[in-house]
Amino acid sequence: MKKLVLNSVASVFLIVATMGCKKYPKDDKGSLLPKKSLLCNNWGLESVIQISEPFITGESVLYFELNQTFQWSTLSQSTSGAILEQEDEYEGTWKFSNHKNELILEATDTYDLVDSSFNYIGPSTKNVTLTLEILKLDGNEFWFSYEGKEFHYTPTP
Repeated sequence: MKKLVLNSVASVFLIVATMGCKKYPKDDKGSLLPKKSLLCNNWGLESVIQISEPFITGESVLYFELNQTFQWSTLSQSTSGAILEQEDEYEGTWKFSNHKNELILEATDTYDLVDSSFNYIGPSTKNVTLTLEILKLDGNEFWFSYEGKEFHYTPTP
């Protein structure tokens, strides 16, 4: 009987503790793992949601490391009918901000420069700081908001 009571108390404690760990607006469950451990993974883009205008779709991969460095590469194509292909690569450092509700990425953006006729000029780089609002972060999904768009990523091999 004593063992049954202890198991029941432990179960209730675990359920309450997990519910208290729900951190982000779109999380449907909490996690006892540290946010840094959840973030450090290889993430592939599943979808992008934007309400107001056609968006550029394509491939995107994010890779966060425990030493707080990251790589983010994208290959985009327009959905509005315009012929446009753009490849961006960001590489730099990351850190949590605002009680781990935001992710600050400080990076070098490498992209292809083209003229008004879309003739290739050459590669170009610039330093950028991106602030991502984390909407959901667990072992299976990483969602964030950036520039009015909601990005959904899942782990990739």
